[in-house]
Amino acid sequence: MGSFSRWRYVSLVAALLLGAPHVSHAISLPVIDDTWIKENNAKVADPALLKVSQGAVGRPGRFTYLNFSFAALPESTAGADIESATLRLWVQKVRRGGTLNLNVVTSAWDEDSVDPMLPPLNDFVSQFQVEDGHVGRYLEVDVTGIVRAWLDDPFSNRGLMLQGAGRVDVNLGSKESLEGLPAEIEIVMFSSEG
Repeated sequence: MGSFSRWRYVSLVAALLLGAPHVSHAISLPVIDDTWIKENNAKVADPALLKVSQGAVGRPGRFTYLNFSFAALPESTAGADIESATLRLWVQKVRRGGTLNLNVVTSAWDEDSVDPMLPPLNDFVSQFQVEDGHVGRYLEVDVTGIVRAWLDDPFSNRGLMLQGAGRVDVNLGSKESLEGLPAEIEIVMFSSEG
């Protein structure tokens, strides 16, 4: 064994014996409700995909609603236990790229009974971009602050709503989709040391 190989071996053993000061692991939270509605239109949406677009004169907007199961997390998980949370959206088609608004839903809903004439209430949180280059892969959006708040106040977790800002038109994968993948939230928790 040469001196370079011995040095790498000693370094590896030292790292294993001392332990890493910060080790984390990821947990995937699946979507349990997902649907889209056309603004002011009672027509039932196609469950095989999710649509987001900005309305214009004579063209209503399309809004996507997502809700996730937190059952994969340990029961006592608090917001402070979360290092990061990433919303992962499968982009199936981009007719027109642009900006999407990320909103938290503030009233009750489920995919079978959401009413386009009286949609769930929501509050704006942030914006993100979607472009042609995202087609056929996951688009990742940081939702760490939202997930921490939901864990600290579970009754506030009513899901997310995506809304177009400007002239954007996007199709996303749904849990019923045959072509795409459903949305998910990837959680990275701080490791417990000791």
